[in-house]
Amino acid sequence: FKDYFEDEQFQKVFHNYSFERHILQRHGIKLQGFHADTLHLARLYDTSRSSWEGAVQAKIQAAGAQQEHDEGDAGDVVGSLGEVGQAGRAL
Repeated sequence: FKDYFEDEQFQKVFHNYSFERHILQRHGIKLQGFHADTLHLARLYDTSRSSWEGAVQAKIQAAGAQQEHDEGDAGDVVGSLGEVGQAGRAL
């Protein structure tokens, strides 16, 4: 695929171009013919969408609501999902 990626004649569309360019460079491929990055286009298309951090927060809130429903008390939502201390060890 090296010839394809280095041929500017073929316009290429990526998803997360910066990562893919990095990987290709590690394999000695100099990318030519970049046309678009769908990851960035999606962000431009709908800037109101929450970031991945917002999605994580929504999952935590949903877990808390489910726990409240199941137990009748929201309790410690983060503790129920598993806390992580220093060096990534579970508490």
